[in-house]
Amino acid sequence: MKYQNEVVRHLLRSISCAGVLCSTVHAATYQLKTIFSDVAEAPAGNGPWLTFSSTKMKEVVKVEFQANLTGSEFVSEWYINLDPALEPRNLVFSNPIKTGDFDLPTLAIALDANKAGGDGFYDIKLIFSTKSRDRFDASEKLSYEVSYLGGELEETSFSFLSEPGGGSGPFVMAAHIEGTLGKGQGSAWVAAIPEPSTAIYTLVATGICLSIRRRRPVVELRG
Repeated sequence: MKYQNEVVRHLLRSISCAGVLCSTVHAATYQLKTIFSDVAEAPAGNGPWLTFSSTKMKEVVKVEFQANLTGSEFVSEWYINLDPALEPRNLVFSNPIKTGDFDLPTLAIALDANKAGGDGFYDIKLIFSTKSRDRFDASEKLSYEVSYLGGELEETSFSFLSEPGGGSGPFVMAAHIEGTLGKGQGSAWVAAIPEPSTAIYTLVATGICLSIRRRRPVVELRG
């Protein structure tokens, strides 16, 4: 898995390189629309039921969590990962902005410390209230400005796979949606996986960067 994450990190940096060349800023966006729990009552509709996005903003990265739920459905837990080259404990989540009437979640941040159902382990876990008046549900949104002590984040810094720890996955992120059946019963674990279009763009970006690197003279090598 460590090798797999190294490959993913290399490809994501290639995407960043291509974005700079085109003078265009791209946000990393993931849709949670894959159910991976063995016994689940799916949320209403075909998904995506949840959406995550991250956007580079000078010294910080803005991350946004959005629920596309209906009826009694609500999010109790949401899991995301960090670039394995970085230390999760150096993350600072600040300036939360809420769209909706819900309590801010508790953040549990530690390397590979948060287990997501039948999937593996994640670095960051958002724990939302399950009290009826304080839930993260319906069309509500939550955003943070995230900085990194002693370094800098990119919009792709949260686009990494979970560490193995279950029969499902690995996924880029996962969440637990509850209240998916009448009278608040039922739940489902949902996840985000890279879209085919993202994989194609990654390969194109990699080719562009490698081509340019071949044309540039080597001035200095640093470990």
